Amino acid sequence: MLASLQPLFTAIDSVNDERDLKTDVTSKLGKHFAANRSGIFFFDQLSQLDPSIQKILKVALLIEHNPVARYLTNSSCTRT
Repeated sequence: MLASLQPLFTAIDSVNDERDLKTDVTSKLGKHFAANRSGIFFFDQLSQLDPSIQKILKVALLIEHNPVARYLTNSSCTRT
């Protein structure tokens, strides 16, 4: 059975800064996604990447292609 993402989003919501996010949340990512490695990407780092990687990421992060981005977008619309 898949683990609920709610505890992960709660952990993200409770951090104070990027350092806490990287140390506290990154370790929890592997429990939720089938990946050998996991990490956190900050959008302000996009301009520092190779242009071909930038194009791939821009497409991959569209809500039409990314279920996590879609979930976050839909969840933020229902928050009060």
